[in-house]
Amino acid sequence: MSKRRAHVVLIHVAVIALTALAAATSPLAELYAQTYPTDSVVDGAEELEAALADAELTWEFDSEHLTENERSQLTATIVYDTEPTGGGVEVKVAFANDASLTPATPGQFQISWVTAPRQRLDQGNARPGGGFELSWIWDVVPRASGDLRLLLEIQPVVLVDGDVLGGFLEKVNTPVPVGVNVHPNRLAFDEVLAAAMSDLDVDVPREVTKGERVDVVATLPLPNPADALDISISVQTGTGSAPARIEDRGQVQPVVTNGRLIHSWVITAVADGLLSLVFTVSVTAPTGDQTLEDSVLATRSIAVTKSLGERSLDFFIVLGTILGVIGAAAAIADRFFGLRGKVRTWWTRRRGGSPPPAPAEP
Repeated sequence: MSKRRAHVVLIHVAVIALTALAAATSPLAELYAQTYPTDSVVDGAEELEAALADAELTWEFDSEHLTENERSQLTATIVYDTEPTGGGVEVKVAFANDASLTPATPGQFQISWVTAPRQRLDQGNARPGGGFELSWIWDVVPRASGDLRLLLEIQPVVLVDGDVLGGFLEKVNTPVPVGVNVHPNRLAFDEVLAAAMSDLDVDVPREVTKGERVDVVATLPLPNPADALDISISVQTGTGSAPARIEDRGQVQPVVTNGRLIHSWVITAVADGLLSLVFTVSVTAPTGDQTLEDSVLATRSIAVTKSLGERSLDFFIVLGTILGVIGAAAAIADRFFGLRGKVRTWWTRRRGGSPPPAPAEP
């Protein structure tokens, strides 16, 4: 038996089996009998069309609103062997059908199969109002927010001589619009970061004395709600800053009061100069199966002056220096005027005269 003849025999066996199956579901008998046509279908467009049937495609998610990084399930269903309801998209189906679901823009969704990609019409379930339905299910995790789209395709599969007939059937490619709601924690996360950049209030003095203990308070207004977020405020000295001791004021975590996050410290400058304090607002938000993390920095500067004792000591050091300079200048002047008198005496004697009288004392 030739290879071609063997294909024809196998096809006839498949048609007989399908026809027997269709006997139990008579409304599909004609479609099942035409599912796997003989090789003559290649030359007959009408016979190819007879291998297809009309169906209505609908889809729905298991949750009313999709959220970023939250898993949902999408179910695509075809209803066939009945009048369309008008609530879906008309598609062509065969005995076997492949389905696919892809992001319109790569990377915007993570998609995985729950059911098999290829399903047959004899796997469908009878509907109470008549006809049958067949469904495909995917797990869908949005990885972006905004107005996103998925592309849902139902591709009829027709076999001729045991091979899938390709190139003759157009894909049914229906864009499914999916509006993805940004996760509520993401909204609060963004609002806290924005508040940290513009509304963080840090109460610090302009000037302190070395060794002086001062209270520093940071206050951050919070969006409502922000209970699911982990927010902290920390402070440390910046690069090139005068050194200081920083102590939490009776608390490790900030306190939330009247919609505000408050954290306070006691700071003691241990050297004079410019004290640079860097405040860090850290925000962590769970969003489904991922965690958002970010931080905002704010810098405040305090002039640190010397203590009273150091300033007094400096005063006396400066005064002593000034007095020393004055004394040295007087000694130089005295030596200068004494030397001047000796020169005059020597000059007068050399000329044989008497020296002029000395200048009167002041």
